[in-house]
Parts: sequence; structure tokens; C-alpha cells
Amino acid sequence: MVSITGSALANLFETKQSFTLFTGDIDSCSTCLHAYTNTSAALSRIGTFAYYYDLSTNLNELKERVPEYFASVTTPSLRLFKDGKLTYTIEQDKLQNEAQLYNAAKKHYIKTKLVTFTTNDGYLNYLLEDGEIIYFYDSSKADTLELYHNKFFNALLKTKFEKAAVLDKNICNSYLISGFKMDFGIDDFDDILAIKTGVKSPPQVFTYSEDVTSFYNYLFTSH
Repeated sequence: MVSITGSALANLFETKQSFTLFTGDIDSCSTCLHAYTNTSAALSRIGTFAYYYDLSTNLNELKERVPEYFASVTTPSLRLFKDGKLTYTIEQDKLQNEAQLYNAAKKHYIKTKLVTFTTNDGYLNYLLEDGEIIYFYDSSKADTLELYHNKFFNALLKTKFEKAAVLDKNICNSYLISGFKMDFGIDDFDDILAIKTGVKSPPQVFTYSEDVTSFYNYLFTSH
């Protein structure tokens, strides 16, 4: 799972994103830790991930900005949100059984060619699986979010590539960012729109400032 701060989580709601959220306190609550382990295993089998919010931290910001979901929080909990609205909650008892959790959750996810990762290990695995495209947005910046939702989401789903990685810069860890900078000679990571990987031709880097249209066109041209 990917740990997330209260501010970043509130931003997901306010920008109407779709995501899965696990809340709990895995450091001091054994029930939460067991549920966390089951949830991680089940979502990995499904091929998706969840954000983890640590309830031992201060909830004041979330109670103020998203009161409908954080005025009273039961631990542990697993909730699915679509466009910033709650669509499904996994019952508490199923969080204690990985098989039940998997069966309850899997029907709420569709298979897609879009994948994501937040660590360097995930990046290396993606390359080993012959991943060719890595697209970037930043959930803390409205302009990159709007561009992704309005222009590139459907394009990436329909592209010729077997799979495409979509990464939120806001939650990529520092080692992963350093790896991108080193592997592709990137100086300004904030301006990066997409990277074309692959061994048959030199890697290609697209930027927000210059290449939005050319990358969009590239998704549908032969390679």
C-alpha cells in the first residue's frame, strides 16, 4: 500500500479522484495490522493498490475538509471511492480473512492495461515486463490532473501498447525519482509528461512545456 498524508488525501477528494483507501493504525493495533496484511495481499492479486492513511496522526484537517467521511472513523476500514464519492465499503469481518476480502473486492475492479507503481522495485518489474510507456501527472496540481482525465486517460486505454504505467508524481518515492533522473537524463522532473522506454530504440522523454500534442499523437502512431 501507499502511505498518504492528510493534505494529499483531502486533495484526492476535492479533485474528485477514484481510489481505494485503507485506514487504521498498524503500529499499535494488531487487528489493523492483520487487516492491512490481508488487504495488501488481496489487492495485489486483483492487480490494484490502496492508499494507507494512519489514524494515529491528527485527523483535524480531514474532519474539516472531508467531514462526511472522517467525522467518525472505525478502524480498520477499507473503502472504495469513485470520483471522490464512496461507492463501497468492505465489511469489517472480511478484512480479517484474505480470501473473503479478495472475493468481496474483486468484482469492483475492471481489468485495464493501465498499471501503476511508486517504488524503484515496481519500476524495475515494469521494465522486465517490457513496459514501454510511463505517463506522469501530479495529484496536487489541478492542471496536470485535468489534462490526464480530459485528454490522456482514454488515449492511454486505447493506445497500441499492451500496457502503460501511469504515475502520480506526488507519491513517487525519492529513490524512484532519482532512478528516472539518472536513467533518462532528466533535469526538471516537474516538467516530465511521459517517458518511452524499450531496448529497440533510445528512450524518449516528453515534457509538459513542449510535447503534449506530440505525445498524444505518438500514442496512436506505429512503433
